[in-house]
Amino acid sequence: MALAMICGSAAALPEGAFDEFASVSASAVTDGDWEYVVLDDDTISLTKYNGGGGTVTIPSTFEGKDVVSFGTIFKGNNNIAKVIIPDTVTNIADNAFNSCPNLSSVTIGSGVTNIGDYAFYNCEHLQGIAFPNGLTNIGKYAFNNDQQLRTVHIPGTVKSIGDYAFNDMYWLNELIIEEGVEVIGIRAFTRCVFLKSITLPKSLTSIGKESFGYRSYTHGTYIMYERDSNHPISFNCYKDSVAQVYAMNNNNSYFLLDVTKVDAKDPTCLESGNIEYWVYNEDEYYSNNHATGLLTEKQIIIPATGHTWSDWETITKATCTTDGLKMRYCTACGKTEKPKIKKLGHDYIATVVEPTCTKQGYTEYKCSRCSDSYKDSIKPALGHDYVDTVVPPTCTKGRLYAAQVFKMRKRIYGQQNTFGRSYTWRSSF
Repeated sequence: MALAMICGSAAALPEGAFDEFASVSASAVTDGDWEYVVLDDDTISLTKYNGGGGTVTIPSTFEGKDVVSFGTIFKGNNNIAKVIIPDTVTNIADNAFNSCPNLSSVTIGSGVTNIGDYAFYNCEHLQGIAFPNGLTNIGKYAFNNDQQLRTVHIPGTVKSIGDYAFNDMYWLNELIIEEGVEVIGIRAFTRCVFLKSITLPKSLTSIGKESFGYRSYTHGTYIMYERDSNHPISFNCYKDSVAQVYAMNNNNSYFLLDVTKVDAKDPTCLESGNIEYWVYNEDEYYSNNHATGLLTEKQIIIPATGHTWSDWETITKATCTTDGLKMRYCTACGKTEKPKIKKLGHDYIATVVEPTCTKQGYTEYKCSRCSDSYKDSIKPALGHDYVDTVVPPTCTKGRLYAAQVFKMRKRIYGQQNTFGRSYTWRSSF
């Protein structure tokens, strides 16, 4: 660190009091609870805190100049409970709040880009801390043994998380590291006993040895143990990422954030269904979230079943001249079909009637299903074709014959003979 000589009473400044390229241009000044120096770039670095603790708000300016840094001015302070760091500060120095046992809350300004090594080490009652979106580095052991922290959300602007940075945070139960973080140091989150959910980004290029897990101190040697059912741990990570490889190599369960579950769906009569599967990159199908069982599209699809039809039921019978109606229904979905039954048309049977002497002949057509009929092929009546036959009388049959002839002629001609005269026949001839 490039430092200039302090004008006036010479004194060594606390560790971490200056930015890397800043230098001192004046002697320390006391203002209320604070002592500070003006750096060559006309900014201010705090050199000492003389206050009584409680809630501490670090001033953002003195003499119109921005406060940009402070050294180990709070290290080992038993009285501070809450600290508010202004947006003007860009760096939290190494050991800045090391071993502040009653520090419970820290508000870090948006200008802070670096949190130094051991910065909040052994602040065992620190419960709430939010990291700004401009932060780029978290030093080693920065929050080691801060056992009351429950949730840690690290923004994607952070590139590196140092070794043991969050080690031994007993009550930590949720960790979210956003996309952009590249390096997680050795044992960065070890001995976080109640840590159950860890979300890790694709951007990670390196995860240090034993970064996550629970270890027990036995015979002077740290031994890694697998999580038991009382302390499960699961990684939320991305397919083929460094985080997935870490989880697999350390027998940890994991859930791939970019592999999406598709629930099983039963097929219907007309629409296909599918088995339960997971899809990655829109065109890769797997049998599980770990993307270890590759499936083809044909394997995930269950074809439509088609309708299961009942037997046909006649609603209206067809006749010779009118359509009928029938119905069937699908026993699976209830769909119905009601097509027409085409009219039957007449079924004529022909009967030929020959003409007689007095009646016409014809061919008659009668429908076998209804009463409809018609005639054609009319033939005229034949008329009589008389043949005269003379039968001479005999001794015993003449009178009788004559009576028969009389009756015949009477039927034909009535009382008139062929000459127009009336004859009266006697019974005895």
